[in-house]
Amino acid sequence: FIGDARQAELWYAKAIMRNAPDPKVFYYYAEMLKMGEKYDEAIEQYQKYKELVPNDPLAEVGIKSCELAQQWIASPSGYEVVNMRAINSRQSDFSPTYASEDYSILFFTSSRDKATGSRKHAGTGEKFTDIFVTQRDRRGNWSDPRPLDESINTAYDEGTPSLTADLNKLYFTRCRTSRRNKLGCEILVSERREQGWLTPDPIPIAADSMVVAHPSISDDELTLYFVANIPGGYGGNDIWKITRTSPSDNWGEPVNLGPEINTRGNEMFPYIHSDGTLYFSSDGHPGMGGLDIFRATPSNGNGWTVENMRYPINS
Repeated sequence: FIGDARQAELWYAKAIMRNAPDPKVFYYYAEMLKMGEKYDEAIEQYQKYKELVPNDPLAEVGIKSCELAQQWIASPSGYEVVNMRAINSRQSDFSPTYASEDYSILFFTSSRDKATGSRKHAGTGEKFTDIFVTQRDRRGNWSDPRPLDESINTAYDEGTPSLTADLNKLYFTRCRTSRRNKLGCEILVSERREQGWLTPDPIPIAADSMVVAHPSISDDELTLYFVANIPGGYGGNDIWKITRTSPSDNWGEPVNLGPEINTRGNEMFPYIHSDGTLYFSSDGHPGMGGLDIFRATPSNGNGWTVENMRYPINS
């Protein structure tokens, strides 16, 4: 749960040696082996789980994932992946979005030491995240990232920025906590003025205790894609959308994107491209490790065709 697959692999192995009674231990052990790129060993453990729980489709997904991963590594796609060392920190840096038409300003989420507040996140051991901004100069060098306005960042978790096509409205996530527990996550929207970003307004989608996060606004501002664990989904976190008939109207009720996109696992971090392609992360579709990045293209009116972005985008 804290993302330390290497240690988890060791302890699942020890649990199996001690005859742990829950057959799911073989599945979790296989998942950790897969994340360590030990694909043949992972297949063995998925098969043991399948023998014990033959009706669970997760075993087949795991086996297929390992077989595909080995094929993808053997024949990489045409992408080249370069580390953005000038921007990255020792902590988590994720969910980037361009904030200028010439691609010279970048917003992203980070839990680095400069983030607001002093408390540590119980799940990650890092600070609560903030939205940061960096700018590229004429030589192509990125500036030292700084936190966005105080109207956006607080002592809570803020992140996953999404800007409208005119770059004047910012949708983002805020997750609040009390001393005792997590209070849920919500999506907020702020407008840009000459003096900076205005105090954001929440978008009422679900109860305060639910997770509603990771917004992505369409170019026409009529559809907002997001992640939620609200009732009516297919598994953990699903991708949903809300729509409206004009940018000045109220939003409609949440609509789940359906079983072609959503699985029994977690679907997260949607990004809707201007051409209608939806990119997202998932640990439920066949993939190479934990979360992989997928591309979904609209098909037959309401359906989607989903494909893994393969190696080296995914690892």
